[in-house]
Amino acid sequence: MVLVAGLGATAGIWLGVQSVADGPPWQRPLRLLQPIPVARLLSAGGEALWTSRRVRVVAVVPGQMPTWARRMLPRRLRQVTEGLWTAPPAGWVDSAVAGIHTISVNLPYPVTGVSPTLLAVAARGAGAWRTAAVVPQPGAWQPRVAGEKSTSLQLRLVHRVSGAIPSGGVAIVLGGQGQILAAEANPSGRGMIWQPYPAGLTLIPPLLAQALVAPSLLAGMKTSTGLPLLTGLADRWGGAAVNRALARLGLGRGMAIPGQPVPNPALPSASPLEMSFGRALWATPLEVARAYLPFVDGGALPAVSTTAPSSARQAPATPVATVHALSTVSGSLPEIVAGPLRFRVWRPAGSFAVAFTGQAHGLVVVAAGPATARFLSLLKTVAKSF
Repeated sequence: MVLVAGLGATAGIWLGVQSVADGPPWQRPLRLLQPIPVARLLSAGGEALWTSRRVRVVAVVPGQMPTWARRMLPRRLRQVTEGLWTAPPAGWVDSAVAGIHTISVNLPYPVTGVSPTLLAVAARGAGAWRTAAVVPQPGAWQPRVAGEKSTSLQLRLVHRVSGAIPSGGVAIVLGGQGQILAAEANPSGRGMIWQPYPAGLTLIPPLLAQALVAPSLLAGMKTSTGLPLLTGLADRWGGAAVNRALARLGLGRGMAIPGQPVPNPALPSASPLEMSFGRALWATPLEVARAYLPFVDGGALPAVSTTAPSSARQAPATPVATVHALSTVSGSLPEIVAGPLRFRVWRPAGSFAVAFTGQAHGLVVVAAGPATARFLSLLKTVAKSF
């Protein structure tokens, strides 16, 4: 998949261009109107996160083209002075039609095993996603690249996680300050990491931690786990209050991370009964992972990011729940030892499995879809990197 296609685009893209000097379009620099990474993106270990591939494209000058050919252009491309089309109709490459010129361009591609959409988001987060000049070079044109930008992605971990996910599954690994260490799906090129799933009982632990702040809410309840607990919380809080608690965990319409291809699903306007069974609540894997960050960050809910945590002192965020409440809840969850790490695990029947640990500066691991069936194997895979 061509990264310059943008978030989630596939074959058939076109790149509008504007000239930056006079002369034929195959002999002078052209500026892409479609944004691309304009810096070398690096993993947390310094490895390059994208490479390039040589692609034969056509530079079109609509004003010079015959009417029949101009009508075949995408409507938006007809409105620019010149344009690069990476997937033109059959026969256009090397054609002798007026206004159509074939050139070779090195376009950025993600390295193997890294989600193209995540890499585009990482480029945005690093301030390296914008229009760029493409300049003539012997053999193939090259985008101008300005410097290097580091990200929080751990390429070795990404590759390990990618190999541990069954078909149709998703896995997320967050650092304790919200940095994305790995976010992968199988297959990786379909934007599945942004797909919402039914939440079901997945969010009971962080919801319960908030409920413990008001002891009267739980007074007299005979059970403290599973569906009866969620039913009781929904009945006593009411749907609107549960929604407010979920919003404090970062769920609801918006974006878990700026620049993601699609927004997160909105919180439901549901009755307590519907809410209690999780029928109306959907969440993305990144939303679920973020909701568990308070367990490893002293009650805070940091933003999700693809940039390394800043060493600068920041104002403390308002805690989602007290450390005591979070400790009480986490202490009631099963513990799994994976290599050198001890995880607390919440794995209700449904679409998600979650594990977190305060070790290794804090980690939250989320599996979604078919990946939940291999969650223990995934945790062992993650632990090998720490």
